[in-house]
Amino acid sequence: MRRRGFTLVELLIVISVIGILTTVAAISYSVVQRNSRDTVRAAQLATIDNALEDYYQKNGEYPPARNIVNSYSSNTAQSVANLLGINASNLDLPGCPTGVNPFISSPTNATTCTIVYQPSSNINNTTCETATNGGCDSFVLTYSKESGQTVAINSRRSGRPEGAVADAPPAPTVTVSGSGTTATAQSSVAQCGSATTPKYSFNYRPSGGAWGSWTIFQANPSYSYGGLTVGSNYGFEVEARCDNGAYIGNLSNPSAEVIYQVPIPAPTATTVTTSAETSTGVAFSWPAQQYATSYNYQYRINGGAWSSNQSTTSTAATISSSNGAHVELQAQAVNPTGTSGWSNIASGYLLPAAPTASYTSVTTTTMVFNWTTVTGATRYEFQYRVNSGAWSGTVNDGASTTWTAGPTTPGTRIEIQVHAINSDGNAGPWSTVVGTTLGIGTPAWNAWGRTDTFPTWTTWVYNNSGASLCGGASIYSSFHDGVVNSFWNGWGAFGSNGGSSETLHYGSYIASYYTTLQTEIQGYCRNDATGVQSPTISSGVSTTTHAQPNVVLSGPVVCAGTYSGRSAFQIRLQVQETSYNLDADQSNVHWYLYRYAAASGWQTYDQTKTWPWSVSVNGSGWSGSSNSGRWRYSASVVGDTEGIASGDVTVTHDGNGNATIGFSGSDGPGSSIFGSASCSGAYGLSKLR
Repeated sequence: MRRRGFTLVELLIVISVIGILTTVAAISYSVVQRNSRDTVRAAQLATIDNALEDYYQKNGEYPPARNIVNSYSSNTAQSVANLLGINASNLDLPGCPTGVNPFISSPTNATTCTIVYQPSSNINNTTCETATNGGCDSFVLTYSKESGQTVAINSRRSGRPEGAVADAPPAPTVTVSGSGTTATAQSSVAQCGSATTPKYSFNYRPSGGAWGSWTIFQANPSYSYGGLTVGSNYGFEVEARCDNGAYIGNLSNPSAEVIYQVPIPAPTATTVTTSAETSTGVAFSWPAQQYATSYNYQYRINGGAWSSNQSTTSTAATISSSNGAHVELQAQAVNPTGTSGWSNIASGYLLPAAPTASYTSVTTTTMVFNWTTVTGATRYEFQYRVNSGAWSGTVNDGASTTWTAGPTTPGTRIEIQVHAINSDGNAGPWSTVVGTTLGIGTPAWNAWGRTDTFPTWTTWVYNNSGASLCGGASIYSSFHDGVVNSFWNGWGAFGSNGGSSETLHYGSYIASYYTTLQTEIQGYCRNDATGVQSPTISSGVSTTTHAQPNVVLSGPVVCAGTYSGRSAFQIRLQVQETSYNLDADQSNVHWYLYRYAAASGWQTYDQTKTWPWSVSVNGSGWSGSSNSGRWRYSASVVGDTEGIASGDVTVTHDGNGNATIGFSGSDGPGSSIFGSASCSGAYGLSKLR
């Protein structure tokens, strides 16, 4: 069976119908939203209307325009909501900015986001704008719906007829009383007719300053102000008007200004504390008391009679006396109201004087320090230092007046300073620094020792009991030597062996063999930190003779290096010890640089060019230039040589008679015939011991 689809016309009809239905649905949804917002807007205006009526119930009038409309004041939405006693969200109309006061005063500018507030008075409508003399009797609220409809809400009170306003009562009088920083203004009763009720409004200002804001009219003829400044003057006024139940009368003239001074409270007893103790006085202080104009104080010393009253505007006093004295003080505060009672009795002690320190019983390892007692001291503290270094931490010595320093190293310098502490735990000045240096003993050696290997001749002294030579100090020495039947050398410079328990050594270097040498050591003990030293003692003379050793010369050593251009030829360097000098501890070495034929049958052709050579033996160097004519016309023979250069060098052995030298030679760098060659090696010389 053949199936048939939709025609193009049918599809267009279906699409058109869907579009029409979608448009209708969108319009219907938009209308529903708009009507919903208008419903919310109407509910919010009803809330505002009720709030305005509640305001009338409380205040006997509607609020003036300037308190509601932005055009007349800088009121925010929150302040308007506070005035009407409603939540600020009731002023946020649907679809409009939030937090903005929507009230305006011009109906021609009304939108769906604004509310026109038009209060009026049938006596003088300007009062509804400025609110300087009476409030508003009626109002009209106007707003626009989103449908375009304008809605007006009239106040429930239509105003009072002309002539129904009660006359202004006579100006009242006001009296003021207070308690602390609060003052209460009391008005006389306003003179109103029997059918009316008086209402009152109060105002105040700092004496001579600007007036504040009048209070909202109230039936109570008294009003309290808190937070006033003690001792300051304030002016108070009151005005009245009469209310017959339906209408509020005109204002009276203000009362005469009444000046009231907030009373200053009586001073209270203060608290005195001891703030500082010095060697010349004790300082006391007390907290500043509000409203106080001065302070009295009296003091006594060492429990004696109280002094006469001293007056000061300060909150501190320092009482002078002698070292260690006990001072007491009490104070009282004074202000225009009166004088407080005496404070507590605070006390303090002048710092004790510095003790006088001294030392006794000085030995090589200990020392005893003493110091005098001083008035006002309950204990003593001291510091010490060693060899003029840093002071130690403070040592609490209690009531004792002595301290033994040590044991420590002989020759050590020890110093001390002392101060006294009073019963409050405060310290007086330090004493003068005193101290001295401990003694130091003479070196304690009793044995000799010696070794002699040419050219070094070593002697030493020591204590064969193993005891320290200087008992903790360093040992310093000088040395004296000479050849028998000849003259003695002078004493050598003093030197330290670095430790008090080490053996004391001296090494002498001899110029030749077969020598008989005499040596002598003298020394003393010394404290390196202070430079204090003991008497000097001598070791006595030691005599020793050296014998000559048997020395065999070292044989020759050769190094070889093949030329880069003619490998049949080599550069060779030979070194050989030729002689030695035992007294000088030296050997003579001969060197010889030459070319060597390592293969036969080779013959060179153009030997007119020269090239450089160099030799180094143990740091000594030689150099020059040469050419070769040895194999120009005849072929080479293995072992055939051609000399280049030779020389001699003197080599010094070490303290043990040993010597090893390094040597190297080179020839013809870049030579067109032989090319270049080099060699190196090491050579051990005879041991001269």
